[in-house]
Amino acid sequence: MRLRGSRDRALVLSAGVVSVGLAAAGLVGCGSSGEHAPQETSPRPLPAIAVTSSAFGEGQPIPKKYACKDRGGDNLSPPLAWSSIPSGTTSIAVVVTDPDADDFVHWVLVDVPSAAMSFTEAQVPAGVRKVREWMGPCPPSGLHHYVFTVYALSRAIPTDVTDPADVITAVRDGAVGRGELTGTFSH
Repeated sequence: MRLRGSRDRALVLSAGVVSVGLAAAGLVGCGSSGEHAPQETSPRPLPAIAVTSSAFGEGQPIPKKYACKDRGGDNLSPPLAWSSIPSGTTSIAVVVTDPDADDFVHWVLVDVPSAAMSFTEAQVPAGVRKVREWMGPCPPSGLHHYVFTVYALSRAIPTDVTDPADVITAVRDGAVGRGELTGTFSH
């Protein structure tokens, strides 16, 4: 392509800046950093765990105070409760992903005591391993869904497994029960 003048060069430069900006926006997704959950091709059937939150119901909006600070929130983890844990459960894991942002991982907790049946707002029991600290909803635009998955585990996740994607795989492999609660958030 031959550029004839400053106007042509300005158009090419503008197109380049826009392309780089769009590519960066696509990479940022639901946040400025983070991992994505590995694809779960066909989850095996597991006993159902009931998962609830006193802050929002299934398919309902997550209150703003739980969102990231960039979206006007306080970045607090919401209260979460679960019941119907299967026998043989030795610990609980919690994973929160955003399927609208390529399964962006917002929270990964393991080693939750099997006797714990809930978390209060911005609190988790002592001894819980926070593989990924809470990263509140922070969508770049539009409506996003946040899937809170509680897993009952029959074995501990090795402490040398630290990458969120590897931990999620180990959690899924060791699960003896599973339940979900989905909330939404829009920007």
